[in-house]
Amino acid sequence: MPRVLPVLLCASWTAAAPATRPVERHGSYVTVNGIRTYYEAHGSGPPLLLLHGATVSIETFDQQVAFFSPRYRVIAPERMGHGRTEDKPDRPFDFHQMAEDTVSFMQAIGVGRGDLIGWSDGGNIALDLAINHPERIGRMAITGASFRLDGFVPEVIEWIKQVKPEEFDPAAPRR
Repeated sequence: MPRVLPVLLCASWTAAAPATRPVERHGSYVTVNGIRTYYEAHGSGPPLLLLHGATVSIETFDQQVAFFSPRYRVIAPERMGHGRTEDKPDRPFDFHQMAEDTVSFMQAIGVGRGDLIGWSDGGNIALDLAINHPERIGRMAITGASFRLDGFVPEVIEWIKQVKPEEFDPAAPRR
């Protein structure tokens, strides 16, 4: 079973001093389960995957990328329908499918095992990975994961359905 890092440590990363250097956007695409998936990799060392929250893209992790990239190969994928990754509205969109996509993503870029930081939905995905693919995870830090086993409360799901991508994520693909 993966070792879980203290959540307080993860929460403090967001409140840390501004990044010492700006994050340069230089991403790549890989096809994962039929989805053209955008990701960025920064630094070198052991792999550290950053799993972003709902309705946002990897830019929310810029301070973490700057902090960890001197010691890790920081890998930040954008999930289906987020950031620059394409959307497939006819495909399942749940935490387990996103976790399975993450495993396929890791395989596609040659990462067998890595540490994870998951925020919000990314935390839920990390938990699913820990349950179903513990061999893929070294250490993990999770913050803001759901408090319900069945996911979002219905009001949140309805809100997400009504919001247009450009209202919450300027990098989101346009339909």
